[in-house]
Amino acid sequence: VSFNEPQFCPTVKWNEPAVTFFQDKNRGSNHAIEIFIDIDNTIYAVNTGGDQILVWRKHDTFPMAIHAQDWCIFSSIFVSKIGDIYTSCNTNEIIRWIPSTNTFVNTTTFENPCYQIFIDINNYLYCSMWDTDTVAKRWLDNEMEITVVAGTGWTDFKNDRIVGSGPNGFRCLVGSNVPPTIQAVHSSILTDNHPTFSRTKLHPSNYYYEAIEVVVNNNSFYILTANSSADLYGHVYKHHFDRLTPMQNLIAWHGKCCNKDQFKFTLELLSNETYILVVTTYNPNVTGPFSITIFGSNQVHLKNI
Repeated sequence: VSFNEPQFCPTVKWNEPAVTFFQDKNRGSNHAIEIFIDIDNTIYAVNTGGDQILVWRKHDTFPMAIHAQDWCIFSSIFVSKIGDIYTSCNTNEIIRWIPSTNTFVNTTTFENPCYQIFIDINNYLYCSMWDTDTVAKRWLDNEMEITVVAGTGWTDFKNDRIVGSGPNGFRCLVGSNVPPTIQAVHSSILTDNHPTFSRTKLHPSNYYYEAIEVVVNNNSFYILTANSSADLYGHVYKHHFDRLTPMQNLIAWHGKCCNKDQFKFTLELLSNETYILVVTTYNPNVTGPFSITIFGSNQVHLKNI
């Protein structure tokens, strides 16, 4: 790795009389200082204005300043083993500073600005996007497709709620008050004429299912519940559902056996996104009637796919 990984002994103690080696006078800016320390103990920092990368090599008193391009405000930085500095701009671009030529070159572009970036040992660059609450990656050795590797679009920051990740996907734990107003009801019967799929890669492909698109007009939290004499299992997908790849685009899933509980989801749904609720059963080769009820503050439309 290119970053510093200090090794501490069990009896290490913090040196309380620390020395301030740098103080940015522009502390009133909205941009926080970003710091990176490489394996040679060289310190890299983005100043609060986002227009300079300051570099202190070991024993330096004054930093070297690398100035931003006119169109770029620096956000996050990552330094490679050979000293190239990768930095994210407010324009969705990742640029690279080459020490030997003292120039910036464009490296790649993401859908949204990268709030933080990281490069792993296989040369994959990871971009944490604030606007979409996701982490995407791209291989720097060629122009391969950008892949989302974390996040489902859920928002936590400044929304007065706590969202948890568990064995049933993401769910709201505190602060997502949904009124008990029924906004949509859907009734149907799973039969042996329905298509089948595998709930996971480990299950056989003999689970009957029905796919229902959930359309909302307003961004809000909604409760999706089910009722049936059979033991149901629910899956919620974002963007697209493909029965041959049941784990792709999956954002929530829940179900129990023996009529202990039917599935129930409390989810934030956005008006400009596509959501698919897939209703199936806990056990394979099971048919029977079921109904779906959705609660919320705004109207919801359900339609079979």
